[in-house]
Amino acid sequence: MTIFVGSRYEEDPVDRVLTTTGEFVPTIYHQIMPRLQVFDFSLYTTGYGERLDYLAARFYGDPELGWIIANANPELFYPEQIEIGTVLRIPDARVLG
Repeated sequence: MTIFVGSRYEEDPVDRVLTTTGEFVPTIYHQIMPRLQVFDFSLYTTGYGERLDYLAARFYGDPELGWIIANANPELFYPEQIEIGTVLRIPDARVLG
């Protein structure tokens, strides 16, 4: 398992977990955020080849803000490989500033 520098999982502990098939797989235990985050969002269904940086550029005007979409969708284990038809929460741009 590779955790990239700057990833939202960079500081999280990695452990090996025994599966029902008897094999050990690496698992990241994502740390709970220190406070509850509440935000307004819209839902967006992804198409072919879409990535978080493209979506951030489209919705916020800045591809560097892809982490905002990633944080709003913690179930995306590999946010650089989004499947077609994935429904994402896109935080409202008004809560960014």
